[in-house]
Amino acid sequence: MKKFITYLKAIIAIIGFGAAANAQCPAGQADVSVDIATDTWGYEVYWEYTPTGSACGTGTLGSFGNAGVVGCAGGGGQIAAGTDLGAYGDNITVTENLGCLTLGSCYDFHLIDDWGDGGNTFDFLVDGVSVASTATAGPTEVFNFCVTAPAAYDVEMQGGEEYTLVPLTQVTAIGAAGVILNGGSSDVTNAFMTVNVYDGTMTNVYTGVSNTVATILSGASSPVTATGFTPTTVDTYTVELISNITELDSDLTNDTTYSTYVVTDSIYGRDNGTISNLLGVGAGTAATVGQNFDLVALDTMTTVSFFVAPGAAGLGDSISVSIYNVVSGTPTAIIGGSMIYNLTVADTVAAGAFITLPVTDIASNPLILASGTYYVGVNEYTTVDNMALAFTNAVYTPNAAWISIDGGAFATSEALGFAGAYIVRPNFAPYVCVPTGSTVTDAACNTYTWAQNGAVYTTTGMYNDTVMNAEGCDSIITLDLTINLPESSTDVQSSCSDYVWPTDGQTYTATGMYTATLMNVSGCDSIVTLDLTIGALDNSTTTAGTTISANAAGLVYQWIDCGNANAFINGENGQSFTATSNGDYAVIITDGACVDTSDCAAIVTVGLTENPLEQGLEIFPNPSNGNFKIAISDITSSELTVAVTEANGKVVFEETVYNVSKNVEIPVQLKGLNTGVYFVEISTDTMQTTRRVIVTK
Repeated sequence: MKKFITYLKAIIAIIGFGAAANAQCPAGQADVSVDIATDTWGYEVYWEYTPTGSACGTGTLGSFGNAGVVGCAGGGGQIAAGTDLGAYGDNITVTENLGCLTLGSCYDFHLIDDWGDGGNTFDFLVDGVSVASTATAGPTEVFNFCVTAPAAYDVEMQGGEEYTLVPLTQVTAIGAAGVILNGGSSDVTNAFMTVNVYDGTMTNVYTGVSNTVATILSGASSPVTATGFTPTTVDTYTVELISNITELDSDLTNDTTYSTYVVTDSIYGRDNGTISNLLGVGAGTAATVGQNFDLVALDTMTTVSFFVAPGAAGLGDSISVSIYNVVSGTPTAIIGGSMIYNLTVADTVAAGAFITLPVTDIASNPLILASGTYYVGVNEYTTVDNMALAFTNAVYTPNAAWISIDGGAFATSEALGFAGAYIVRPNFAPYVCVPTGSTVTDAACNTYTWAQNGAVYTTTGMYNDTVMNAEGCDSIITLDLTINLPESSTDVQSSCSDYVWPTDGQTYTATGMYTATLMNVSGCDSIVTLDLTIGALDNSTTTAGTTISANAAGLVYQWIDCGNANAFINGENGQSFTATSNGDYAVIITDGACVDTSDCAAIVTVGLTENPLEQGLEIFPNPSNGNFKIAISDITSSELTVAVTEANGKVVFEETVYNVSKNVEIPVQLKGLNTGVYFVEISTDTMQTTRRVIVTK
């Protein structure tokens, strides 16, 4: 079923020109043909022509289109179908030839539309030259046409401004383009356009001329351009375009065209405020109806105003506005819109009313639009009444008005038989610049060059740069920078032979300092130094009483009996060995792959009378960190000396106590010494003993 409905009769005007082949006719006659441009429902059309004053069906001279189903009585019947015999196709142009008609004769043309909305255009051609055009609307139309030979030289100035209301922020040059149409039977030469622009007081603010077209053929047209005038203040401007040719134009009435261009502080519009139709989709059907708008500068759309006449039955129904992106002229994705609005009593007056709805983007933020093309559509929902939107056919830009029915694909309004503009006006407010900010986190070794501003940084910190964002406002970009530095470490190693360093896999054969450069977890250089000693093990020992100690600490030990063919002494694997019998003893020292044996040390004091110092001597703690105590009980001496020595005999601590009677306790503090074995020598004027202590860190 056809969805689109008209409520008021359209204004009929004779405009435009076309072309067709002409036949050879006797003198005093001319070949007449009609180009009929159908709308989306071409099968609804029936038409005929009769002598002037005759009714449809009376004295019919010729009939065309859907005669069998529609005919003279079919206006508004709504029974036609695309399969009807002789019916026109949809959205096509059909040429019907009326033959040779007498010059000066007049005829009535009767248009019958089965649905009742018209939407067809009749273009009359005399001897192949377009001389008149009629757009039809409503269920029946009657218009008169008189056969007149086309003038030899007759150009028409066409053009005007696309927009009637323009915000000051979106103003472009006016009076910059037009079209000169040759409607005469002969070619014209040196055609150009004169432009005059007048302000609201009708003061001429601009005069200019276009380029010159050398020749325009009969029935053809040519675009022309001039510099035009760009308004800078809010005002009403009148644009006058005048066609000029070398030849004498036989009809000066169509040589000049006027258009009004209103520069506003906020309103954008394509209409002239004259309502030709109220168009809607009827109850039970949803639609989006609106048109495209071009923005030449960034701006903020705040509201949309539109003229609607829902009728009293529409009270309580709803309506809204949607804003779409436009790609290749066609609406695509919704980027903003209004809340749904319920119609009130004030909106249902018979004459209709303006409704203004606030709009935002889809996130409910201000609808800030960059330069480009946007579609502003009014949404009519499935309701009890027809949301009729005001439409004017007095202003028309092809492919600017679009309609989507029941969520279907968008189609141009003229494809549905309605060429014109809707009274839908987006409103704009001065754009308020809002700064933005962002943070970039990055890291580098030693130095960092920021691509944002080319600056070089060598220390960790926060750095800023200010640029202009896409909306023309400050955008503060913060760099959160970490500067990582190279690392260094030392690996101390010793070996009795060649050494393979795991860090770099290299084999080293001599004592020395070696380096390798690696990458650390921060991506910076990590310099590792190998402090390598290659040589024999320290196999020296020290004897204190019946105890023998290896001077090399932290290795693997095995004590042997030199007097028993170097046999292992079971269980003696410590750094020190205390003999239980006199003899010669040595130690086998193992450090990794290195193995060496000490010289044999003789023990000859096993079984001798015990030294009284030994009986009451205690050293604690042992091992220690270098701080320990020496306690001696049951000893009497006029003088007692304590000395602590290294394995090489160097004295690192010494203290003498006088007049000792019974018990004595001497604290020892060894500072800054290496881990190892030290010897405590205690002597009186009559006795001496030595004990071993171990210092650890």
